[in-house]
Amino acid sequence: MTKQITLNFSDDIYRDLVRVAKADGRRVNDLVTVLLSEGLKFFYCETSIAIKKLDSEYSQEDKDQIKKNEELENSEGWSGLGYEARRAKGWSHVCPYLRNEDDFLGNLEDRVKESVCNQEVV
Repeated sequence: MTKQITLNFSDDIYRDLVRVAKADGRRVNDLVTVLLSEGLKFFYCETSIAIKKLDSEYSQEDKDQIKKNEELENSEGWSGLGYEARRAKGWSHVCPYLRNEDDFLGNLEDRVKESVCNQEVV
């Protein structure tokens, strides 16, 4: 399913966006889509972001570790163990977030650009 984003601009801003798009040989919607994808990269290059992972974004190794962590956390005496003792038993933190350094935004940028390139020109 395809979702739509609607942006509202004054007539003069829209006119000028159309002028920029025409000068670049693009349709205004395509220009805005490319600007969105590029803007993601530049806006978040110095601003941290943490995005909650979807179930499908955990590797099999992460899923196995989460299961192991749950078993360990439910074992007798677990709450009394320090960090190093927990690590020695095989516990390891699995981060539930994607961050800038995970290249989530770079992949999103590529997918947004690709969505424009794969559309038929009318």
